Amino acid sequence: MYKLMIVEDEPLIRAGLKKYFNWKELNVHTIVDAENGQEGMNIALQERPDFVITDIRMPKMNGLEMIEKLRPELPDTLFIILTGHNEFKYAQQAIHHGGVHDFLIKPLQYEKSLSSILACMAKLKAMRSESQMRSTLEQNNLRLKASQIVKHLLEDEVPLTVNSIQHLLKFTSKTYKYQIFVMTAIPHDISLSHHTRIWWRSSAESIISKSIEYIVHMSVNRQILTYFYKNKLYVIVVYDSPDDIIVDQEVEKQISDGLKRLTIEHEASIFLSVSKQIEDFRNIRETLQSTDNTLYQRFFEPDRYLFYSNTMNSIKEPHFELDQNTKNSILFYLENGSPVKIEQLVVNLARNIPQTSSGQLFTFLQEIISVIRQFAHKNRIPIEDVYNESLLNLAFVDNFYSIEDLFQWIASWIIRLRKDFLNNKDQINTQELQLFERIESFIRDHIDQDLTLNMIAEHFFYNPSYLSRLFKTKLNKNYMDFVKEIRIDIAQIHLQDPAYSVTDVCKICGYKSYKHFIKVFRSITNMTPTEYRNQLRS
Repeated sequence: MYKLMIVEDEPLIRAGLKKYFNWKELNVHTIVDAENGQEGMNIALQERPDFVITDIRMPKMNGLEMIEKLRPELPDTLFIILTGHNEFKYAQQAIHHGGVHDFLIKPLQYEKSLSSILACMAKLKAMRSESQMRSTLEQNNLRLKASQIVKHLLEDEVPLTVNSIQHLLKFTSKTYKYQIFVMTAIPHDISLSHHTRIWWRSSAESIISKSIEYIVHMSVNRQILTYFYKNKLYVIVVYDSPDDIIVDQEVEKQISDGLKRLTIEHEASIFLSVSKQIEDFRNIRETLQSTDNTLYQRFFEPDRYLFYSNTMNSIKEPHFELDQNTKNSILFYLENGSPVKIEQLVVNLARNIPQTSSGQLFTFLQEIISVIRQFAHKNRIPIEDVYNESLLNLAFVDNFYSIEDLFQWIASWIIRLRKDFLNNKDQINTQELQLFERIESFIRDHIDQDLTLNMIAEHFFYNPSYLSRLFKTKLNKNYMDFVKEIRIDIAQIHLQDPAYSVTDVCKICGYKSYKHFIKVFRSITNMTPTEYRNQLRS
């Protein structure tokens, strides 16, 4: 919608122009007017019209003087001069000097005048579109720069100063204050992980913004810098406030209740960790890391969704080691234990977790992994090449919302490792065949999802590169072809049922593009889904 201003000292002409065209059809929904150039300048600065139709000869200030004064203040406003034949040279001169789009000659000729107005509207539309595109590019550029700064602070040792972010901020302050927020979403069921990731990616910034609004009031000058990595959203809030911001119990309850409500709605636990306010930029990197680590307190407080990071200048934690008896038990069950015995062992391990901090939790897990590495190397199992990297660097911890699920997963991996240990050269083909059968079963159970090689590798504990090589050397096909064949096999089964349309089958088999589904189906069966269905009927 556009705003028009008419500047004309003759009341009848002003009134006539308001009705001369069907302005609403031209998408002009607001019209303001003025009776001379001086009044027109004052109203224009207040109303900021998209375009102005103005007479030249007027008392107090003529139209050309008004345009000259308004041009630097309203650079995106278009001006149309209303002129008589005796003022034609003035109009041409104004257009020549710039700032005037066109002129209308009195008395107005409807078709010619409408053509000028339509050209003006087209130019306004193009200018608005260009402005929106430029604004979007600028915003995306700022978001990218802000994301890179948070990424460097979190992952790199490159020294950054307050000047690194100052050019991104929309305000200046003698003393900036900073607060860190880290939020994660963890699905309760692997079958929901794909949908959860899509929802989380699209909703995370909106969710965390609401939490920030509770803590850092809207009236405070602030800027939010974000960085998304895996299933975590890292946020640095920079603000200018003379007073410390205190979070009372009511605010904390509102945030916690909101996170709990989202957890129930989406069957994915939403956890938020918030740091204390800091004034020294040099402490941001340490605060980011400690706020991130505070999220692991969820393992020790299962009914809590909001955590506060208090580890700045914390007391050094005592060193932790597994006792030798526990290490010997793990080694014994790896060599001699049944799956049931191994699960019992891991349950007992879970009971001994130090519930003091995330640091000790990771030390505890690292001790367990070290014993398993020792066993693998002793028995010449190439653990680094075969198994998923997340097992060895403890990144798998981020995928679990409860300590029970975490250790159940560790038990599953130990059982998997024991099976590999039992394999000998004569049994290897049988074992690999069973692995492919398990992978196919998993794919069929989750066929509507985006089943990447990394997702499959992580689920079955293997290194993606190792699994990729296994497909090529043992099945003589790559993983994506393996999945395509399963998808099309399921499609053929469903096409036998007339209750399903071809579009339904496309969605059931996990294809987002109907055209792509047709193309893949034809490449494997040499016919389209419709041709395949018609063949069944003949």
